[in-house]
Amino acid sequence: MAERRACSLWPVAGSWLVLAALVAAAPARAAGEPAAGPSAPPAWYQRRGTLEETLTASRQAYARQQADNSAARRQLTFAAWHQAMPAYAPRLGGAVVAAAAALGEKAPAGQPLWAAQPWKDGGLVRVEACGGQPATACLARVITAQSPVRLLVGVGGGIHLELCLNGKRVWAGETRLPTDRYGTGQLAEGSHVDQVVLPLDLPAGQNLLAVRVQIDRDNQFYFSASPARLEQTWKQVRADFAPADNPLLAWADAEWFDHPGWFGAADAALEVKLAERLVEQVPPEVAERLRKELAALSAGKVAPTDPRWLALCVRAADAADAHQAIGRLGRAVQALKRQFPSYPAGDFQQRLDRCAERLRAAPADQAARRCAAATALRDELHRLRRQALVHANPLLAGRRILFVKRYTYNSQHYYDDYYHGVRKFGGNLCELSLEDGSVREILPELRDGVFDRYDLSFDARRVAFGYRPPRSGGFRIYEAGVDGRGLRQLTFPPPDEEERIARYSMHPLSALDRDPLLYGHWTDDMHPCYLSDGGIAFVSSRCERSVLCGGHSLTTTCLYRMEADGRNPHPISTSTLSEFTPTMMSDGRILYNRWEYVYKGIAAVQPLWAMRPDGSSSEEVYGDNVAEPGVFVQARQVPGHDNLIVCLGCGHEPLAVGTILLLDLDYEKRTREPMTFLTPDTTVRNLRGLFQRRNGRWREDVYGPFYCDPYPLSEAFFLVSCNPTRRYNDPGAYGLYLLDAFGNQVEIHRDAEMSCFQPMLAGERPRRSCRPPTRRPASRTPPPPRTSPRPKRTRRRCCWPTCTRA
Repeated sequence: MAERRACSLWPVAGSWLVLAALVAAAPARAAGEPAAGPSAPPAWYQRRGTLEETLTASRQAYARQQADNSAARRQLTFAAWHQAMPAYAPRLGGAVVAAAAALGEKAPAGQPLWAAQPWKDGGLVRVEACGGQPATACLARVITAQSPVRLLVGVGGGIHLELCLNGKRVWAGETRLPTDRYGTGQLAEGSHVDQVVLPLDLPAGQNLLAVRVQIDRDNQFYFSASPARLEQTWKQVRADFAPADNPLLAWADAEWFDHPGWFGAADAALEVKLAERLVEQVPPEVAERLRKELAALSAGKVAPTDPRWLALCVRAADAADAHQAIGRLGRAVQALKRQFPSYPAGDFQQRLDRCAERLRAAPADQAARRCAAATALRDELHRLRRQALVHANPLLAGRRILFVKRYTYNSQHYYDDYYHGVRKFGGNLCELSLEDGSVREILPELRDGVFDRYDLSFDARRVAFGYRPPRSGGFRIYEAGVDGRGLRQLTFPPPDEEERIARYSMHPLSALDRDPLLYGHWTDDMHPCYLSDGGIAFVSSRCERSVLCGGHSLTTTCLYRMEADGRNPHPISTSTLSEFTPTMMSDGRILYNRWEYVYKGIAAVQPLWAMRPDGSSSEEVYGDNVAEPGVFVQARQVPGHDNLIVCLGCGHEPLAVGTILLLDLDYEKRTREPMTFLTPDTTVRNLRGLFQRRNGRWREDVYGPFYCDPYPLSEAFFLVSCNPTRRYNDPGAYGLYLLDAFGNQVEIHRDAEMSCFQPMLAGERPRRSCRPPTRRPASRTPPPPRTSPRPKRTRRRCCWPTCTRA
């Protein structure tokens, strides 16, 4: 009877034997069998010469594919998915499966070998492992075809998938989602939804689809007979056409990239909305032409798939992007002219005027010709921006920039960069010549270690820096001449260092010797800061305090100071939690980051404080009542402006990178009013949250742009480290940039292998003595009652229209 059912239900006799093989093991793929990886572009993606041509061709192919698939689905009936029962996995050999010719067959004891599942196609489901190494889930379903059809399906899940149709393997490959550190956790990137899109050639009658899913912690499975894979489509578009060179991808509303978004839109509402917004961002002459074309398309009831809609949006985005770039650069040029009368603003303005004329006269006919004209204008603005803001900028022209070259830390928190973030040794303290672009390693003999933060002496002849050799042990403070001569070590391990390591290290001493990347809970001395009285401030974990979270024994860093030759290192702070990045203020005080953890949340508040060089007169500077961003660090006072501080706003996790803030202390320091975001499309939220505003929508995103290490040249121009597009902890993603208050951003230098951090001008700076502290009155007599209202402060507004005050 069972054999008769097998003959009537399964025209392909070997199907169940193949399923048994899938259950037992993962056989090697035979030559010629398909194994396209999940990263392969979708079948409908049609790469052409320009973004406009590519999107048009791909949309047409997508529409044809969706129509063909819809017709194919009408010929098909899908039975429920069945999953092999875990208790009987050891018995799922060929003989058992061959006898159980129907999914409803039972084992000899009467228990079912397969269980029907209530799964709905098009959604992620959880599967159960049925044993084996690695753990495996075995699935099967029947698809009945009225006539032979080709069906495009989307599948995904687990770490490895194998699919068999009627006894023949049709796909096998890795489906593991890439994971990487995101603070204290691991973030899986991507989705199993339509992870693999492939065709199934289904003959008439009943067809058996068998799936073997290898799983670990990821026990998801996905199947859809209506795949879209639009996220992968847009990812491929951005890989082939960078948004920086194709403004449509940056200016389009987020709805374009949703599902079904632009590819599946039934009307031209997305194009109309975008065009109407962009015509407000272009010169009047261009706006008039765009409005007329938009009106003509709308009045003519042109089909939404007509390529003229997309062409209109591409031209509008190119024009809006160029118009804003011209305006931003023009404002920066005029600001430099006001500050430096000899600055050649007239020449640059004439070139900008010519760019504006080219924009107004841009061609509106052939797509390739329009693209070439827009690209040429964009390239000219890029050259002009670099010449005007870097090479001719009196703040930078002909100067030298110091910076640290090292691999990006891979930290869990902003405060454990130094002991949890080092992933690879190598780098140097370097000097960049802006005159000829050459880079000099100041200390080539130390290139095998890790350089942390540094400071330049007031006479610009010496540099103090934190350095860790490529062996087991902590960071120490060294000093050398900027010319590379006179290297000397200023701090050394305390006398009880070996005892401390033996007592607190979580690794045996032998393991520390074998792997210097392991942390041995030794002491670390870092973040040197030259003081106007001749001493050097730094932070150190030799204070022997611990972060209140678990697993962080003796890792708290407090402020210390020492003599210029390294003698008499002693604490000037008794903080219970970490302090970082001390810098000198104009009044001689030390500006630093201090982690508050008293009647405050774990992730906030970590504000800015100041103290005198001897540790007295500690005072809150800003941020003690501000929760987002949770951390204000790497702060520096803007030269000539005692009320302005530029700093990094980052999160408690994952790393000391985030957004650049300009703080105006003329505002109330316990509110958000002092904050102006110089990088308004990047922010930090919650305990662990890197957020980007993309296409008008905020979303948590671990890909750049991210910033750190701001160095003020003036109240409007800043050097920064920036990772424009890559993952926040990418080892070589950060380069040196000029950032200004008008929205311009110019790359100055990038290393091919590793990141570049902490740019600083190599030049003399004033040495200021610390002002005497204000004496408190001996009595506690209350002040007289106020007889007049508090005078209203004048609020200065930033001159960059796209900057945002929190």
